[in-house]
Amino acid sequence: IIMAVILLLCLILVRGLKVENPSRKQVVLELAVSKLYGFFEDTIGENGKAYIPYLAAVAIYIGCHICIRKTHIYIWNLRL
Repeated sequence: IIMAVILLLCLILVRGLKVENPSRKQVVLELAVSKLYGFFEDTIGENGKAYIPYLAAVAIYIGCHICIRKTHIYIWNLRL
């Protein structure tokens, strides 16, 4: 389920990206990616730059899992 959500988000977010005149969605997406990259670069330093894409992928996976889990618990409590 988590991978399906990530795939769906990727398909929605990368649709219509442009080099010139980027949309607001693209600017926000680029800002989020650069902040995540900067966070890991500050955390692990110059020697660990090769691990940043892996760590970013793990962070996105865990973030999606937490969001799905909280939503699932909220929906489950509504049924009671």
